[in-house]
Amino acid sequence: MFASGTAFTCPIANGDYSAAKTAMEGMNSKEICLERLDTIYKDVDKDGDGVISRCEHASFQVAMGATEEYALKYSTKWSKASAELWCNMM
Repeated sequence: MFASGTAFTCPIANGDYSAAKTAMEGMNSKEICLERLDTIYKDVDKDGDGVISRCEHASFQVAMGATEEYALKYSTKWSKASAELWCNMM
């Protein structure tokens, strides 16, 4: 669920993450996070396979302002269940 710290290589895709960015604004509680999770998850899961791959996560991190080096090192694969767990820790 969390960043592996292991570097890997994949192409960073330019994408429109406006729905996720908007949904994340003011997301400061577990309830709001869970309420908006579907929108965010669907926007980041660009291939629609139900899993946010490390490449999709890295691309999203870069779109949010991270450097490519950081994103490739600290990206991780996210299942819907792991994203819900993250919300529950808020």
